[in-house]
Amino acid sequence: MRKHQQQQILEVLQTIQMAQAEGLYADCQDGALGVGEYIESIEGEGTKTVALLEDYCELLFKASNGQVGENALKKHLIKIENSVKSELKPNRIEIAFLSYNASMSDSIESIYLAAKEDPDCDVYWIPIPFYDKNPDGSFGTMHYEGADCYGDYIECTDFRDYDIDSRHPDVIFTFSPYDTGNHVTSVHPDYYCSRLRGLTDLLVYVPYFVAVDNVSEHFCTVAGCVYAHKVIVQSEKIRQTYIRVFRKEYGDKLGKPEDKFVALGSPKFDKVINTRREDCELPDEWRKIIGDKKVILYNTSVGSILRGNEQYLIKQRHVLDTFRNQDDIVLWWRPHPLSEHTYDSMRPKLAGEYHKIVAEYKSEGWGIYDDTADLHRAIAWSDAYFGDWSSLVSMYGTTGKPIVIQSIENTEKKLPIQLWGFTIDDQGLCWGFDLLKDCLYELDFTTDTARIVALSNTMPYVFGKEHLFYHRYIMTHSIGGKIICAPYYLYNYLVYNRKNGEIEEVDIDRNYLMSADSEGFAIAHAVEYDGKVYFFGSNTKAIVVFCNVDNSLDYNTRVFEKIGFYSDDGQYVKHPIYLSSCSEDGKITTIMRGSDKLIRYCLPTQDLEIISSSPVLEQCVCAEFDGKHFWLITNKYDKLVRWDPHSHQTVEYHISLRGNIPDCYSIFSGISDCGDFLLLFPGSGDVLIRFDKGTGHFDEYPDLPTMSSTGVSVYEYEPPKRINDKTYAFARFNYTIYELDRVSGTITPHRFYLDKDSSDTFREGLRKDISRYTGSEIHECFSGDTAEFFADLLHYNNAGLLHRIENQRALITNADGTAGKAIYGFAKKMGGSI
Repeated sequence: MRKHQQQQILEVLQTIQMAQAEGLYADCQDGALGVGEYIESIEGEGTKTVALLEDYCELLFKASNGQVGENALKKHLIKIENSVKSELKPNRIEIAFLSYNASMSDSIESIYLAAKEDPDCDVYWIPIPFYDKNPDGSFGTMHYEGADCYGDYIECTDFRDYDIDSRHPDVIFTFSPYDTGNHVTSVHPDYYCSRLRGLTDLLVYVPYFVAVDNVSEHFCTVAGCVYAHKVIVQSEKIRQTYIRVFRKEYGDKLGKPEDKFVALGSPKFDKVINTRREDCELPDEWRKIIGDKKVILYNTSVGSILRGNEQYLIKQRHVLDTFRNQDDIVLWWRPHPLSEHTYDSMRPKLAGEYHKIVAEYKSEGWGIYDDTADLHRAIAWSDAYFGDWSSLVSMYGTTGKPIVIQSIENTEKKLPIQLWGFTIDDQGLCWGFDLLKDCLYELDFTTDTARIVALSNTMPYVFGKEHLFYHRYIMTHSIGGKIICAPYYLYNYLVYNRKNGEIEEVDIDRNYLMSADSEGFAIAHAVEYDGKVYFFGSNTKAIVVFCNVDNSLDYNTRVFEKIGFYSDDGQYVKHPIYLSSCSEDGKITTIMRGSDKLIRYCLPTQDLEIISSSPVLEQCVCAEFDGKHFWLITNKYDKLVRWDPHSHQTVEYHISLRGNIPDCYSIFSGISDCGDFLLLFPGSGDVLIRFDKGTGHFDEYPDLPTMSSTGVSVYEYEPPKRINDKTYAFARFNYTIYELDRVSGTITPHRFYLDKDSSDTFREGLRKDISRYTGSEIHECFSGDTAEFFADLLHYNNAGLLHRIENQRALITNADGTAGKAIYGFAKKMGGSI
């Protein structure tokens, strides 16, 4: 007897009770007979409950003749209900596992296998149909990956033979989170999470992906998270992100997020950990190709297809050309299962070239092309990973084998650099810190070359270290012969002394973090006055003051203490959205995010003066001042507001242009005043907007490129930086700094490359780190030296392998390959009273 079946019986008895009160004894008898037959179909003959139902039918007959009264019927019906509760206690549970794309089914497989071993559980693995989506969002071709797409150990049930509505399984597991929210595919609407929730006592969503370090926020509010009773995530750290983002979006309206999200690990890790090379069958043709060579798993992702456009196809051809003639390395190319349809649906002009690349690779026969559902065979057989960032990176990390992330744009041996912020010192020299390579550079804007002057002590792309984020210093500031690199989710400043070349890491007092569980300081703004640099951050409750004399730090908290209560949630205001230059007497003007005040603040004395205020300021995330008006972008990213701080008048302009305006963080990264017009730089949006102050019209600005990454939340431009009469904007998608001269209107692109000495230094340092580091290795690779780079990686592959595995598995829950068992035990307890 299942809990749902028992509940159905009790509900029918309640209906019989109401009919009995109305004197509808014939209906009561029909209902009692039906309940008895239903019980016998489940439990067989001879139950006490069925005997009581038979006695009840006799009593009904007597009651219809006036031989017994209403009280006798009531008492007997109570006996039946008690018998149902005591004799027919739930002792079985039914679980439906819904799978649509077989290659993603490892998301729930180990849970299914654990349930299958339980004699008290009725388990159904149900492949369901799914559809390609046409460019207009309508359904295209239907796909159904049935039993022949799964191993013999999975017993598939045809979805047409399982009436999920009437069976009402106790638990439903799904890894399809989007409902209508996916632009590429959709499961059949009958299996949307919004519908499944009403067909079970426990809907469990298990993400089809795992995260490298932390989950992207847009995954935390998908339909699967909204409608599932429980969401299983891989670690407590990931769980906290889900909770924070979900609460920000929904509060407690859909229940407490702490109860919804459960950290029990991921079956995807189980599959990696428990799969051995000798367990995997390999086609004879593939065995001949491999021979005694090392195998590189080449993984390409949908996200890179959408971001890279034509350049990504150039990159893929270059990678294949690089590996084609290698005698000791075999490429095992495994594209994302939706790659072809992504090109056909979302990049149709590029689809023909992609299909041609695939056809040529397959026909040449020197490498392996793997479009099967068996991802884990590829992981087990390969010696290293190469390709795009994806959830596969995190899965592969549990093997301890090397991981190399390809650089999409570059197909040469030149190394382009990524800069967030740079500074110009008192001698006119430029300095910047690379987002990816952990290097401080001297920049030459004449030749567009960069010279490494300092290397950080911690390698980029390293798991298991305290400093987990790979772009750790995002801003630089020059003062008195020193270059200060400010932290991004880190706990120190990096200080480079130009005169003697020395590097010092200056620790920041963690007591000034916004909260005790914060992952580090995030500093993004700096103002210099009287030999000191005042740093403002988004994750600190103090202005951190750096003294150039002795590299000491001080902490100014008064501004936060005075304006902290102005924020909506009563907490400290986060960071400036506008910060003026410093006056001769040490005063700055600022607007802090979440505050409705325009503030004049004295840096040396911490005195604060409120100049003006407006409710619109609380709603804004970007600000620019043109000398008369403030220009503000609201937090919905749909309005540009002109605000006069003297008259308090505001004028709103609705931003309405074609293009991708996704519902995610930072659609616009910043505003730049260019005299008669403003430029609104895209963050995760894909349109760079020109706003004419005179006409109030918005237009696309054609003089600067955009990535046009429809449907993908990836930063395009960092916030623009103004230096004198020029604005500098760094485009992350093509590694280029654009220099806009606001006087002449000219635009000069700068794409910096390391000079030869610095390039050799970086490569040599990276290779040394491969041999000495015992944590999971994740490195950036530029395909011009791919083969040489992999030769070094594979040479050191065995060094510290056990330590690397342990280090990576320390980041996940149930890292011994038992997540599926833990999840099943949890679901059984929650979904059935057994």
